[in-house]
Amino acid sequence: GSGVGIAAIQIAKLLGGDAWITAGSADKCDRAAELGADVAINYREQDFAEAIRDATEEGVDVIRDVIGAD
Repeated sequence: GSGVGIAAIQIAKLLGGDAWITAGSADKCDRAAELGADVAINYREQDFAEAIRDATEEGVDVIRDVIGAD
């Protein structure tokens, strides 16, 4: 993962939040989980928005996109 993504996981955890991440491979999802992500979704296999709707009834409070592209 990117340094910014890793920092986002750590900040979310420090603030008492859950960190849900997306990644493009199982290896990256596993690595994010090792770094503290609560939920890791492979966006090549599952739609992130659909996964959130399925797992929560309220949605999420914050989404942070650290890709950096338009």
